[in-house]
Amino acid sequence: MSQPTDGSKAQALYPALHDVVQVSDNTTKMKVSEDTLVKVFHGIKTLEYDLALHADNRVAMLQALKELHPQIGAGLETVVDAAADDAAKAKALFKGMFERDQNNVQKGRYGQALAQVLAEGATCRVPDYILNAIRHVCQSDEVKS
Repeated sequence: MSQPTDGSKAQALYPALHDVVQVSDNTTKMKVSEDTLVKVFHGIKTLEYDLALHADNRVAMLQALKELHPQIGAGLETVVDAAADDAAKAKALFKGMFERDQNNVQKGRYGQALAQVLAEGATCRVPDYILNAIRHVCQSDEVKS
C-alpha cells in the first residue's frame, strides 16, 4: 500500500507482473539478514493476486470459486473477462473475492478448493518467487515451472 502523507487512508496497490514493487519495511529488514543459506523471496502482492496475474491460473481460480460460491464465481468471471489486461483482471478477481463489501471468500476454504482443481489437472503457472525459493532450498536450477 502506498502511504499518504496527509493522514488519509492508504491506497491499495495492484501492480502488473513485471512492475518494480516497493517491499515492506519488514521484508527489507529480513533481506538484510540474507546469507548463502537464508534467503528471502517475496511476491508482488499476495499469493492469490500473484497467481491471478497469469491467464491460465485465472481459469483454475474461477473454477474453484464457482465450486464454492457459484453466484459469486459466475458474476466475477464476467467482470474479470471484461477487464483490460492481466493486472486489471488480477485486481478484479482479487477484489471480488477478498475485498468485498461483505462476505469475503475465506482464504483457507478457497485454497483447498483451488488445490483440488489443480490436483485434477488444471494448468498452474507458479509465481517466480516460489520457484526461486524451491530452487534455493533444493540447491538446484532444475526445478521447472
